Amino acid sequence: MGLQKYRADEAGEKQQNGGTPFYCKWMGGPTLALIRECPCENDPTLKPRTVYITNIPDTMFSIPAACKVGKKTVRGYVTYDDNREYVFRRYLPWLTARAYQDLAKQLRHQIAVIPMLRADKAGAEVIAVYEAKRARLENAIAGLAARIVKRSK
Repeated sequence: MGLQKYRADEAGEKQQNGGTPFYCKWMGGPTLALIRECPCENDPTLKPRTVYITNIPDTMFSIPAACKVGKKTVRGYVTYDDNREYVFRRYLPWLTARAYQDLAKQLRHQIAVIPMLRADKAGAEVIAVYEAKRARLENAIAGLAARIVKRSK
């Protein structure tokens, strides 16, 4: 079975953001079935594409949806933007405590290597590279920790 749950009977008006909604005619009224050339609001790397409605709305503001990127299915939801036009928002992967532990392990290694390099009188460029890696890892760990705390609440 494909991504499309509802048949697309009739096209709606083209939106200013480029998307064209298609509706299914039901007894209770039209139901959104898919959106062609729908922009992805929270992932600029994802070009506008056809987004299929995959289930009934789970809240008043969002409808579960999916699209294909190559051979992969990207899941997310359709909602309105500030101009009351449909946009797709993909689910962003949650980073787990395991990822936090892996980054912390890498950071401990970087912190241990830097004094050894100084003791061996390594070049300033090599030490600068390790210092930059350490700084990036510290920032990544701080961001991960904030996400894990936010997720656990």
